This record gives sequence, structure tokens and C-alpha cells, in this order.
Amino acid sequence: MKQQIQTVIAALALILVVNTTNAQHKDEETGFNMPKLNPSSPLADVSGNHVGVRVPDYEAAKKWWIEKLDFRVIHEWPYADEKLAYLA
Repeated sequence: MKQQIQTVIAALALILVVNTTNAQHKDEETGFNMPKLNPSSPLADVSGNHVGVRVPDYEAAKKWWIEKLDFRVIHEWPYADEKLAYLA
């Protein structure tokens, strides 16, 4: 279990999209409204592109990322029989 948590945290760190401003803004490339940065987050200085993580319980995983790692939902959409989301 501990190894799985470490793997998930490492993968989630790659999801972060860090910007140089602390105001909510629209990403020019994607058109998504990006959330304000939280400089007190332990992952505030991490930057990356994206990673996909498959989980058995989408809602529970999304809640965990939001509550434990201070992620924000940027965009959600259905894809066939799956639910997908961009978190930052």
C-alpha cells in the first residue's frame, strides 16, 4: 500500500501545471480556466506536463487529489465508458 501511495504521489507531481502568476487565468493553448496557485502547497514549485492515472473509483480518487494534495479540477469529460479529468 505504501509503495502504491508513493507511486501515485510521484505520478500526480507530474500532472501539475505551474504558472508564474498567482491569479486565475485562461490558458491560451487549451482555453481552460486555470486556478490560482497556492504557494503554501508542498508541490508549488513542481512543474511538469501530464500523466494518466487509472483508478478503480474515479470520484474517490478525485476527492483524494483535491483534499490531500490541493489539486483543482480544470476540466472533466466523459470518454466512452470512462470519466476523465485534468487536475492542476
